[in-house]
Amino acid sequence: MYTVLPVWRQHRLARTDWPLGEQAYALQALMAGFLQTANRNLRLLRQRRELVLASTATDQQTHPK
Repeated sequence: MYTVLPVWRQHRLARTDWPLGEQAYALQALMAGFLQTANRNLRLLRQRRELVLASTATDQQTHPK
């Protein structure tokens, strides 16, 4: 938290006049949202990978070399 907050303050995402608890809460909320989005994106990537692999396997069975 002490590493991230100075960067946030520099870019006006947090202010020094906020109590430290409120700054920590804002950081926690941002991280929770980021992790939720990252998990959703990973799920989508896995699904797409499975579709591509299934398509490749089907194509190889249909058109053997």
